[in-house]
Amino acid sequence: MNDDLFHWVWYTCNFVNAAEEARLSSPNKTISDVFSEFIEENPQLRENRDRFTLVNQGLLIMTAYGICVIPRERFNGFADFHYPLRSKRLFRVIEDKKHVMDDRAKFLRRIRNAIAHVNIKFLPNVSVDDPSGVEFWDRVNEKTDIDFRVTISVRGLLEFLNEIGHQFADVYLRDHYHQS
Repeated sequence: MNDDLFHWVWYTCNFVNAAEEARLSSPNKTISDVFSEFIEENPQLRENRDRFTLVNQGLLIMTAYGICVIPRERFNGFADFHYPLRSKRLFRVIEDKKHVMDDRAKFLRRIRNAIAHVNIKFLPNVSVDDPSGVEFWDRVNEKTDIDFRVTISVRGLLEFLNEIGHQFADVYLRDHYHQS
């Protein structure tokens, strides 16, 4: 895990809170104004203003957890829904001893495990299109060697999360409203 992942999550949450507060109290304020004020009010960010962007590893990990972990824990068979997974092609395989890449449900479960156990590494100072920008890994249990490891670009990860989010939302809404 990256040492500063907690800080990215914390600052991102605080920025979202600042944006919501501005939306309610100063509706004419632009997002750029809110962003500039937020940077100025946080000395740690002021010193590293070029590093804090709205799409950052904190936002990515929060989104990944919300899209890949929560549904799996709350809704049985999430990985078994029958939808295409076109963005899987964006992952670069480093290790796949169990042939996870050949099975969509197994692949989603291993990515979910990596996210849930924070087996994620964000490569610092790379382009959003670097195919090694984000690494995920998993193992059968804590005592075994890593048997699944893939990388993906930040842009690719966003595409993957967006695809899964859309698919799950569609399936969930369809099933939820047909049961009512």
